[in-house]
Amino acid sequence: MKFIHYLDQWELAKLKFLQSNKAALAGTRTSGQIQTDPNLKTMRYRSTLPALAGLLPAFSGSLPAQPDKLPNIVLIMADNGTHRSIKTRTRSGMVQGAKGQTINTGNHVPMVVSWPDKITDGRVFTGLIDFADFLPTLCEVAGIDPASYMTDGKSFLDVLLGAEQRPGKEEIFIHYTPRWGGRVHSRWVMNSEYKLYRDGGFFNTIKDPGETAPLADPSSQEKAVRDHFDGILSKMEQLHPFDQNDTEFKN
Repeated sequence: MKFIHYLDQWELAKLKFLQSNKAALAGTRTSGQIQTDPNLKTMRYRSTLPALAGLLPAFSGSLPAQPDKLPNIVLIMADNGTHRSIKTRTRSGMVQGAKGQTINTGNHVPMVVSWPDKITDGRVFTGLIDFADFLPTLCEVAGIDPASYMTDGKSFLDVLLGAEQRPGKEEIFIHYTPRWGGRVHSRWVMNSEYKLYRDGGFFNTIKDPGETAPLADPSSQEKAVRDHFDGILSKMEQLHPFDQNDTEFKN
């Protein structure tokens, strides 16, 4: 209940910020590397990024005091890529959103973590983290015995405390079950460079981010990666058969 109350306090703080800056944000474009498409018609997308950009610098010292000296940790991330009507200017060029799709721009999203007591210098971690990792991470921060709960995730507390790599987290398994928009259901294994789908499609997502052409003649090294990924898919098929997936949304 304390955690929920604290989140309520944070939501209230955001609301106050948005209310006090409503006039300024209505016509504001985000600074730096992120910008919304000027031709975008939907105002809710046009105003979201500037609002978030205004909140990020306020992390340190701006949140309500924690009850009982609980760790002051804030994590902000998205659950999917932006809508296809949104284009983002990045260091790598313009990126079009792919919400609802299985390509990386549909599910590879940024995350920002603030923990003033432990993270004192800003830095960027480029390794792999997925939502399954959140539970073991927060439980480790809270001192909860890993034997007391079940999880497929792996704590990334070591990354928050300064580690540059995550041994044992070289790839991610994703089961995708969209119950909206007539999207294709799928599952795949991926790392920072390659992706293998259950139907055998194997892609180099750095050279081919839009996944337009499966690798037709993979190198010996790429074959080893594909075989490793295929083993993971086979194991997950035994544990959780894809055909048993509930693909129909029921009210």
